[in-house]
Amino acid sequence: MAYHHQRCISYIHNFRRDQLHRIKPTKRNKAVSIINIVKNEIIIGIDKPLTLLQMTDTHLVRVSETESEERRAFADSRSALDSYGDLAFAKEYAKKTSCPLIHTGDLMDFLTPEAMEISKNFISESGALFVMGNHEQCYCPGNRFCESDYAEELKAREHTLDSIQPCFNNDIRFFCKEIGNVNIAGIDDGDYQITSAQLQALKQIVKIGKPIILFTHIPLYSEELYSKRFDCMIATPAEKMRKYNIWQLYEQTASPTTREAHEFIISCSNIKAVISGHMHFDFEAVSPLGQYQIVTDRHTLREITIR
Repeated sequence: MAYHHQRCISYIHNFRRDQLHRIKPTKRNKAVSIINIVKNEIIIGIDKPLTLLQMTDTHLVRVSETESEERRAFADSRSALDSYGDLAFAKEYAKKTSCPLIHTGDLMDFLTPEAMEISKNFISESGALFVMGNHEQCYCPGNRFCESDYAEELKAREHTLDSIQPCFNNDIRFFCKEIGNVNIAGIDDGDYQITSAQLQALKQIVKIGKPIILFTHIPLYSEELYSKRFDCMIATPAEKMRKYNIWQLYEQTASPTTREAHEFIISCSNIKAVISGHMHFDFEAVSPLGQYQIVTDRHTLREITIR
């Protein structure tokens, strides 16, 4: 199904960028952080408007001095991605506006006790809902699991999810929370797959009949988004993956259930918007069926009003 960028801009007519908010460097946050506040409207015909905040991909990089030299060198190579200051700003902005905040993954760049502690405190203090990213799975310096056997890799991933679940208030595999007569749902698609259990849980939410705003980390494939970047989407058609390298094919080839979930989501009239991160750029479009697709950059805080 094609999404139309120009049509989206006419629907999301309050799209604008506020003045950049800059946070000075600190010992805990060496890089200057910049937040772009982007305001969107999603028109679905509800009686009482609801405003949500979304941020994504803050990539906290934290290691202790007792870590291995390899680990510390890897952290240094990733430190430019660390957006600790963005968390502080988003927390205060959510408090000031009294708007629910959703973080759509890659809160941490890779897992360490220090990064997990900061993440846990941020979630506790902000009350944010959280969607798993691909980087929340990563302990190893290469940000890839090293098992050669896929079954062992899946076991390692499940162990990782279990170990970080206590950092977050909601179920990180799938959640749904009703806010203002709208169901706010989140699916962990951080391994580029959607499971049968997740799909069935989503279908149960759809049966309730209320409008749904769905949050994922990795965006769903659409032709318009593919024209901006050819990889890093859920359920990209096989014929569109010819430029992929071996690892991309291994990681991003969708299972039959994932393809079924993709088709169900993009054709479901109750799912009014799918809002994601992962790609590190901003993107908005609307499908012919009126479903919004929004992708958010790592230094963007979206203020999304649903009417």
